[in-house]
This record gives sequence, structure tokens and C-alpha cells, in this order.
Amino acid sequence: MSGELFQGMTKEMLLEAWGEPDDREEELVRSTIKQTWKYNQVGVNRYKDRVYLESDVVVGWKST
Repeated sequence: MSGELFQGMTKEMLLEAWGEPDDREEELVRSTIKQTWKYNQVGVNRYKDRVYLESDVVVGWKST
């Protein structure tokens, strides 16, 4: 993969494209597992990129 993100990609595809995240957060909301994968740490609990997953599928991302 070329390192590009797209909505609907699976957790496995994200791992192949970007590798293991620097940090992860996870919460259970009703029956959905929501995760935030954090990449490119720039300070204490500060990350340049965040990828949002629901039930192991990418639903969005944010880059600063």
C-alpha cells in the first residue's frame, strides 16, 4: 500500500499502510468499539495524526 488512508479500510489494512500506532485509546459505546490510533508523537500526549476506527474499520482521521 502507498500509505494512504481511506474510509472503510480495515484495521489490518491500516496496520499495513501506517504500521503500529504510537498510542491507542478504546471505548465501548453500546455495541460499537470506538478506537483512536495516534501516530507521530510531537509532545506529551500530543500527536500529529489521529485515525478513528469503529468496529475495526476506519471512519475518519485528523492531521495537524
